[in-house]
Amino acid sequence: MGMGAVVLFADPESGQVDGEVVVAADLDEVQDWLADPWAALAVLDPDATVAPASPCPEVTRAVEHPLAPLVFTMRWCPTDDGARLSLVESEDLGAYDASFSARAVQGGVAIHYELRLVPTFRAPASINRAAAKRQVSTTLQAVARVFADGITTGDLPR
Repeated sequence: MGMGAVVLFADPESGQVDGEVVVAADLDEVQDWLADPWAALAVLDPDATVAPASPCPEVTRAVEHPLAPLVFTMRWCPTDDGARLSLVESEDLGAYDASFSARAVQGGVAIHYELRLVPTFRAPASINRAAAKRQVSTTLQAVARVFADGITTGDLPR
């Protein structure tokens, strides 16, 4: 896989979409950035609201879906190799599970992003899968730009 190229995998049964991108960066720096919702969301979703909570801040965001915007609150929990995101509440989502992880590879760091989202409204699985693929791809492209540009700190209030 080339530097900055996003590779996607979709599981049609679970609806989970996985993506991976390789960046030229330090592993510890990437893991620290992924674990920090203020730093990550300053780039990935500047309109998100982060409420301090220890050890897992709560994040409220809105993301695009072909049928309707999805508004939800999730918990952003640091892990040893990135972050785990889990649904707290939403009228639009019945399930939202995501994780970021980073590992050293030859020439850089592979950043892996898993996402499973299930809207509460009726929608064909193909539309949900396409929305999840778009979200994973867009997110990983933004993360790759962060490390290509050397941006590693956010400016969201803490």
